[in-house]
Amino acid sequence: MCDITTVKSNIFELVCKTENSQGVVASVKLPESKPFYAGNKFLILDRIQDPGNMGTIVRTAVATGYTDIVLIDCVDPFNPKAVRSSSSGVFFVNFHKMSEKDVLELATSHDIISASAEGNNVFEMKEIPERFGLVIGNEAGGVSERIKNVSKLIALPMQGNIESLNAAVSASVLMYVLKNR
Repeated sequence: MCDITTVKSNIFELVCKTENSQGVVASVKLPESKPFYAGNKFLILDRIQDPGNMGTIVRTAVATGYTDIVLIDCVDPFNPKAVRSSSSGVFFVNFHKMSEKDVLELATSHDIISASAEGNNVFEMKEIPERFGLVIGNEAGGVSERIKNVSKLIALPMQGNIESLNAAVSASVLMYVLKNR
């Protein structure tokens, strides 16, 4: 059950943070945090700062079955732009804030696969571990060196003069490739 309130447009504009909104604003209770479960596949986001990238990554994570997402110093996934970009995906995953040190400790018991331009072509991977954490790094700096040092590095092959892809695009392609091989 929810309460619905209609307001005049000038009031709505004060509440809404979007230029071209759909005319609806909601106030919702954030989901309760659940204990971290490193199931078959989980995502590790290393310092993702753009809310649009965060939302797009979360949306694809839901679509590909990555339900546990570790956040290392990332933008708030409940930032309004991230929520919009996720198409409500933020309500179907479990977020776990961890430090880099926590992730390095996690790497002692779990396979960690990091996206990196120096990595091996993901399409040529012979064996994909049954259980792993996929790391997507910061938009400008990539995955931290310390995490790369405990990871298997993978890359998307690129042609032409492009050196890298957007973090959300890379994450999306890698999640699909690693899930379906």
